[in-house]
This record gives sequence, C-alpha cells and structure tokens, in this order.
Amino acid sequence: MRRTRRNHAAVFKANVALAALKGNKTLAELAQDFDLHANQIVEWKQQMQERAAEVFGAFCGPALPTNSPPPGPPGMEQAFPSQFQSRLESKNGHG
Repeated sequence: MRRTRRNHAAVFKANVALAALKGNKTLAELAQDFDLHANQIVEWKQQMQERAAEVFGAFCGPALPTNSPPPGPPGMEQAFPSQFQSRLESKNGHG
C-alpha cells in the first residue's frame, strides 16, 4: 500500500539538514532515524547549504561609514547632540 504524502514542518527539515551536515551518521542511518528517503535528506541538505548565507544576510544592513554616529532611534542625535558627537569623536580617535 502506498504511503500518503507527508508535509514536514520547516523546523523538522532544518533538524534533518543539520544532522546531515554534521556528518556524524551515514545517510542510511539518518534516513532510518527520521523515517525519510535518503534522496529527501540530500535535497534538504543542499537547500540548507545554498541558503545558509541568506540567514545571516537578511539581518545585516550595509556597513556604516566610519564617520557616522552609532545607530539609534531616529531623532536621538538631535535630542542629545553632545552624546552622539562624543561617540563619533571617540570612534574616530578625536577626543
């Protein structure tokens, strides 16, 4: 009898892919442990490797120029100009 199509949660896929990337177990062992076909594990592992940079790149903005004040809530540099100016000077070695 044929098994019905299963939909796996993203967390489960990530755990399987991480286990495959660790390399502590063979593909056959992982397939048995997670009750999956080996080809599915290979596919998720490849997806994890290809998209790993997106995880870190999604939260990283462009680099700040060295002469810019540290990021903070908008308008704070106008409310407290001396504090922002002193931080800027200490970053640049002036002061």
